[in-house]
Amino acid sequence: MSGDTVWAWPLARFRDALAGLEPVPSCGATAAVCGDLGLALVAMALGKSHERQGTPQTRALLDDAQRRLPQLAAHADQDMRAFGRFIQALPHTSAQCPDRQQAVRRMTEGACQAAEDAQQALELAVAALPHVAAGLQCDVRAGGLILHASVQALLLNVAEDLPLLKDAALCEVIRAQHGALSQRAAVAVGALCP
Repeated sequence: MSGDTVWAWPLARFRDALAGLEPVPSCGATAAVCGDLGLALVAMALGKSHERQGTPQTRALLDDAQRRLPQLAAHADQDMRAFGRFIQALPHTSAQCPDRQQAVRRMTEGACQAAEDAQQALELAVAALPHVAAGLQCDVRAGGLILHASVQALLLNVAEDLPLLKDAALCEVIRAQHGALSQRAAVAVGALCP
């Protein structure tokens, strides 16, 4: 990846890069992009509902969603940079090499933080559901399901990278975060689509 941001690419370029043979973008960036689009769908439903019959709740939820959009978006570029550094270090380092371990740590912690941010956005979708117009609730549910898929994909990424991390204490912290996020995601999706 060059120094540009995936968000400046046409959508077809992202898809074609993803379908190609280069190592980035990969699953972490894709999950972050999808999660951001899911949140955008929730924000749209909140915005239209607020426009029709605004309440303090819809305004607060809309503001929260709009504040979270750039946070989620940033994870796609961060994942591409972190995974790119890891791939570059891979052929030149051993598993114990500090540079390689630093790259693994960046990837794993980044995916964990992206999953946390996507989970918070999913919980926002759950909170938004009763405050949007009836005809827009399907958009909130769809956005929430996309966010749930993003959380799950990012957690798969964390689980895949964790065995590469040699810091046992950090592994335990990340495993605990992984388990807690997985449980919260199950609760949230159950509330969104009972």
